[in-house]
Amino acid sequence: MVKDAEDEIDAKKDAGDPSAHVAHEAAHDAVDGNHLLAGEDPGTRHLDDIEHWISAYSELIAYKETLIAKTQEEAGTMVNASALRETEKVDLTILKRELANFRQRLKFWLGRREELTP
Repeated sequence: MVKDAEDEIDAKKDAGDPSAHVAHEAAHDAVDGNHLLAGEDPGTRHLDDIEHWISAYSELIAYKETLIAKTQEEAGTMVNASALRETEKVDLTILKRELANFRQRLKFWLGRREELTP
């Protein structure tokens, strides 16, 4: 299923569909453990910046937790086995990976704050 979706995106990219390229990049960023948010500078020494990223990642974590819970709830009502497998294999896998990545970034920023706070 995932491979089919990737093939479809690649076909659209090859056909010049700009939304396919955007979707491909977004999917890659979603699971890339090294992806930083726009404007995020891990080397900053400004506590205001650090607090901003702690807040941003805290919000994203809460959001992803809500999405995962809602997706699991909805998946529990699915009667079509193919739809359920797709939801579990693709949607939940990506959401859980994003959540793990956001938790790692939050941990980083909390550590940065501890380093720079006397």
